[in-house]
Amino acid sequence: MAKKNNIIAAGLNGILGPATATPQAPTATAAPDAPKPERIKGNYKTVCYSIPPELAEKIRYIAYWDRKKLNAVVTEAFEMYCNAWAPAGEKPKKL
Repeated sequence: MAKKNNIIAAGLNGILGPATATPQAPTATAAPDAPKPERIKGNYKTVCYSIPPELAEKIRYIAYWDRKKLNAVVTEAFEMYCNAWAPAGEKPKKL
């Protein structure tokens, strides 16, 4: 007498059905991902930088009280620093 093949006795394979193909690991000959293009929005280029949390809180505070966006406050700070840094009578070289 043959055994009955019921769902409970078959376990998950009885419910889902047998796997048709096993997933294979990627081979070493796979092409590497293409580099991400630079993100430029209007006249601005997207950059990432790390700053201390205390400085980040101060920037948020300034942006809140001046009713500006964070990006505007950071851009203004960079512009002020760069303008104060520029050597007198010389134009900075473009990198």
